[in-house]
Amino acid sequence: MTGTSGQDKRRYPRRHVFLECRLEGVSGRASIRLQDLSLGGCYIDTNIPHRLGASVTIVTTLGESHVVLRGTVVFADHGHGLGVQFDNLPDDTRRLLTGFLEPVHS
Repeated sequence: MTGTSGQDKRRYPRRHVFLECRLEGVSGRASIRLQDLSLGGCYIDTNIPHRLGASVTIVTTLGESHVVLRGTVVFADHGHGLGVQFDNLPDDTRRLLTGFLEPVHS
């Protein structure tokens, strides 16, 4: 495993989800699932390797809405998954994500 170790450094509550997603720019076919979603980032379950610091674009659906999330790989467990920290979400994307995550904040 590669990435930040030690204390949990998350700033936002997480919601455990199983959402099919697509990583733009990735070639080949693989099962890619978005998990542990928060306003700050997510964990993606995939066997496609990514290097720390790589920019990624995640395309998924939240409820009825198509959403594009851009971020940076901050954790990589090669062959298993990666942690992504979102980069400056646009206001409309942040609102959509906040609404989707609302049950976590209750």
